[in-house]
Amino acid sequence: MKKSYIITAAIVGLGLVSAGTVLAAGPLNGTGRQTMLDAKAKVMNMTATQLQTELQAGKTMADVAKSKNVTLDQLKTATMTAQEARLNALVKAGTMTQAQADERMAQIKDRQADCDGTGANRQAGNRGAGRGMGMRLHAK
Repeated sequence: MKKSYIITAAIVGLGLVSAGTVLAAGPLNGTGRQTMLDAKAKVMNMTATQLQTELQAGKTMADVAKSKNVTLDQLKTATMTAQEARLNALVKAGTMTQAQADERMAQIKDRQADCDGTGANRQAGNRGAGRGMGMRLHAK
């Protein structure tokens, strides 16, 4: 009986350590997408919630931008500026190195170059436009 408590405690402890590791990665985990959504919404004079509602209703980013008289280049510029500021803040906070930020920014620029605002390059459902980071992170 005592052994099972020790094993259970060890498993729970390992789970907590794993969860802590995931949570510690927070600034890189999902906030980039929110940064882009916020930047694009701001250029289109709407809130991120309003933009998300439009996208969930089936409109593409290009559709929403066109309805707001905003060009794809304006969206890309806003996204790049916001992402660069976010990455610079992460470097300053010590969350990532400058080399990591530079690599991430290069990946963002590469994806933005392919973006046509239609979501045609989406992977695996509603994970966002572009090629994503999945295979690229593991390609090295």
